[in-house]
Amino acid sequence: MALDPHIHNTFFYKDETLIKAPFDGTVLNISESSSKKTTISLRSETGELVDFDVDSGTVRVNPNDLIIAGDIIGFTVSWRIGPMIFGFWTTIWVSATASVFGLLIGLVTGLMKISKNYTVRNLAAIYIEIIRGTPLLVQIFIAYFFLCYGV
Repeated sequence: MALDPHIHNTFFYKDETLIKAPFDGTVLNISESSSKKTTISLRSETGELVDFDVDSGTVRVNPNDLIIAGDIIGFTVSWRIGPMIFGFWTTIWVSATASVFGLLIGLVTGLMKISKNYTVRNLAAIYIEIIRGTPLLVQIFIAYFFLCYGV
């Protein structure tokens, strides 16, 4: 079964980055610096010299070509993290952060509940009753529609 080349792999994929000419000028030299990279030397109309490294099989210019700003010189290919790995990492990060905050809020509320101070103990009891007595979906709506828009 052949995969559609236009759909990125969900875990990792190869990303092609366009290398474009930043100015009008001329291609001076094209030299292979290694088996996978090629160095392209450009000279602007003002005499500025700039070198670009592209992947060897993707060179789109020849020596002494006239180039215009925005012309494609070549490509570089690199591996990128796909949406599944990014989503997995985000889920782990949100879960760990929520666990830390939940532990801190629970610890403080528990210590307030066993406090000998009447006011602190009753504030903790009110907080616990509000959180226990409100459905989770209502708490999510309150957090999303009221707290998030206030920030």
